[in-house]
Amino acid sequence: MILDESTSNLDAETEEFVVEKLRKEREKIKIIIAHRLNTLRHCNKIIAIQDGVVVEAGSPRELIKQKGMFYRFWTSQSNAFNSDENVEEQL
Repeated sequence: MILDESTSNLDAETEEFVVEKLRKEREKIKIIIAHRLNTLRHCNKIIAIQDGVVVEAGSPRELIKQKGMFYRFWTSQSNAFNSDENVEEQL
């Protein structure tokens, strides 16, 4: 299943419904392209690509700990600037 920006035009309630359905389908392979990172919080592996080059890969928790590109985008979207613990609690 390939989802390209599948939640970009959804309200928050509908987005959460879609994300929950995707989470329950964990045994199926999905490729999800998203700028709204909340959609990706239950993924097993995230691959961050910049200018056609893979710059990071790992689980959401691993990428948060690396404090790279995913971390910067996650904190900017979630307004979680208080502490690293607060950021990890959101996953």
